[in-house]
Amino acid sequence: MEKKIMAAAMAAVVMFALGSCAESSVGENEALVDVGASDSVGVVTANDVVQSMAESMAQSMFESMVEGIEESVTEGTTVSTAAVTTASTSEAATEETTEAETETSKTFSDIFVRKSEDESHTLTIDSEIFPYDCEEIVIKVETEIARYIEVDTYKYIDLGNLKNYPNLKRLTVTDTNAQGRPFIKLINGDSAAGLENLEEITLQRVVWEEDWLSGIGSLKKLSIEYCYDYSGEFLENLKQVETLYLYRCAVSDLSFINGMSSLRELTLDQIKLNNASFDGVEDNYSVKRLRFLENSYYIGDDKYSLT
Repeated sequence: MEKKIMAAAMAAVVMFALGSCAESSVGENEALVDVGASDSVGVVTANDVVQSMAESMAQSMFESMVEGIEESVTEGTTVSTAAVTTASTSEAATEETTEAETETSKTFSDIFVRKSEDESHTLTIDSEIFPYDCEEIVIKVETEIARYIEVDTYKYIDLGNLKNYPNLKRLTVTDTNAQGRPFIKLINGDSAAGLENLEEITLQRVVWEEDWLSGIGSLKKLSIEYCYDYSGEFLENLKQVETLYLYRCAVSDLSFINGMSSLRELTLDQIKLNNASFDGVEDNYSVKRLRFLENSYYIGDDKYSLT
């Protein structure tokens, strides 16, 4: 901006110089100019006229250039401000999006190890770990490491507090010990019967005795994995389940399909299947996809396979 103002000043100097040149070119021959008849006759010389015109033009040009510079600066400031405003708005939008994503992230996972001084051996769902408004709960029980650090492990997982989680959509309960057989028992699972949003459950290396799954009317997807002692009890009562995944379970009788009127997809992965497994299976036209994965499996001395 300073350079532009200096340029305007230089232009004014040039105009004044032009005026001076005009004055010198007139020389000593001065022309009289009559500006009107009156009591007072105004007489000016030609060089005065030229110099006056030069001064006027220079002043006009200088003011015009300064005005243009001010407008340019103002416009530049406006654009710059708009750019800053846009950037600020963008950053604010990004922050709002991040906050929204954080707020909508309702998944909570924790790993539990039982300490030896605690005699109950029962894991209870704690609202301080799993907030009541959460949408997904992942309970992982570490029993393998617990043996190495000389602590007693959990024997029970009490699901009684599930009734306090009305927004719950997904539940995962797993024993992380990949070496031993499952021994952790689920109790008070009927607490989940009143949950209207619980659509997906995954159970790994656990056991249960009660028919608590059939009471969850909203349940659509069920996965039972590494439950070596589970032979499919109560599966025929799961009329609401649409997707069922069984992995390394002791299921050898597939007649439960008859009662699963909403079943759309069934995956059987490394379970105790043989030709007799289909005895008693009636037509179930709701099943659209049936998958057998590695359909031979050894349990103890018995071999189960499809021929």
